[in-house]
Amino acid sequence: MLFAHAVSICRKHQFTGQEAFRLGLFDPDFRTDDLSRYCSRKRMTKIQRSLNPPSLAPLLRNKAIFYRFCLAQSILVPALYAIGFGQARNWTHHGRIPGGTEQWLAFLERDLPVEFVVKPVEGAFGQGVRLFRRQNGRFADAGGEEHSAAAIWELLRGSYRDGFLIQERLRNHPRLLELTGVEYLQTVRLTTLVGMDHQAHVIHSHAKLITGSNTTDNFHSGLTGNLQARVNLHDGRLIRPVTASRDIPGYILLHQHPNTGRDIEGFHLPLWDEATALVRQAALRFLPVRTIGWDVALTPAGPVIVEGNIWWDPSNQHQNLHTVLQAIRDLCPSVT
Repeated sequence: MLFAHAVSICRKHQFTGQEAFRLGLFDPDFRTDDLSRYCSRKRMTKIQRSLNPPSLAPLLRNKAIFYRFCLAQSILVPALYAIGFGQARNWTHHGRIPGGTEQWLAFLERDLPVEFVVKPVEGAFGQGVRLFRRQNGRFADAGGEEHSAAAIWELLRGSYRDGFLIQERLRNHPRLLELTGVEYLQTVRLTTLVGMDHQAHVIHSHAKLITGSNTTDNFHSGLTGNLQARVNLHDGRLIRPVTASRDIPGYILLHQHPNTGRDIEGFHLPLWDEATALVRQAALRFLPVRTIGWDVALTPAGPVIVEGNIWWDPSNQHQNLHTVLQAIRDLCPSVT
């Protein structure tokens, strides 16, 4: 019976074995009636491809293109300091084009602020994201290890072969600091859909909260140990905070943040109205891409868009994909 149940989930509902296993769908106690609350990645990708032109994927996936486009459209994103692809294929915010080691060393030593973030031009799951801070005439990373400018340059040209960018370090709003006790950036995912009414709607949102000694808010199916909490779209209140179970596949509720002991359930995100307004405005400027998963930083100065995802993962850990799919059907009836 258990084998037949697993085969049915994978074949009929298009989940991969790994995907269903991590969600706990193979649990003998799982009720098949609850499958309506989930959506496989394969099915969601098919829906997204009917909404988004695949040829425009680099507009969001490639961070160099994404940030330059946002800046041209006056969309709030972190300040961009440099983009590097090697040799003379580079760009800096002051207009000079470093082409070799000496020019890059001069840029690192003289033209960057006290803190800055390095990212790969193309990447996912927080991979390759590094934070540096000037300290004692050198550059300290998130772990406190100090590096020379020459070492940073070797890192950039050795570890980011497909390109890198250097940008502003953003800070969390004080309210998020109170909740988590974590200074590293924690973002809110807001998924937008531009409907046939020509309006941009937020159809899902969840907060990504760091725990322990992690330095990014990447969840990666719960494998990082971080938390996520669904956001009430009407008032920005956090509901149903979850983390991956350590005992069996699936997710468990965790109502207090393990770092601070503060209640997550019922916490009201700061700047919620401003954040939703920001992504709705940005969504219209990215047409004909119709649905985007935005990662938004809630900073002391206001919300800032950190990334946009054209192929956003279905957030099955929140068990509300039925509401997301219904919103898509209502706003774009010809799609599903």
